Amino acid sequence: MEMEREEAKGKVRKLWGETRESLAKLGKEAVTVAKKGKEEAMRAAKIGKLRLEIVGINRKKDEKFKDMGLRAHELLSKGEIEDAELKGLSKKVEKLLVQLKNKETEIEKIRKAKG
Repeated sequence: MEMEREEAKGKVRKLWGETRESLAKLGKEAVTVAKKGKEEAMRAAKIGKLRLEIVGINRKKDEKFKDMGLRAHELLSKGEIEDAELKGLSKKVEKLLVQLKNKETEIEKIRKAKG
């Protein structure tokens, strides 16, 4: 019986040793995975920040193109510049401005008719 007890203790010690080794290995793997996850999260955050900056720059660029178009329209209207393509675009803008004015007039008529 004493021999069986010693044998069982030996098996338990061996099993405990294997378990400790497995847990240590698992712990190291968990640290590695966590580091990779952190690195990936940092990378994603940097990319997200850069994409947000790109959106801001594109918005500024679009605003400048709008300003440039308004200035070109103004210069065309005054006859200070000549360009066939710009002139065609300018005429289309003028038609749209007339349509906008007509819609605003319709809104005013509807508001006045209510009262």
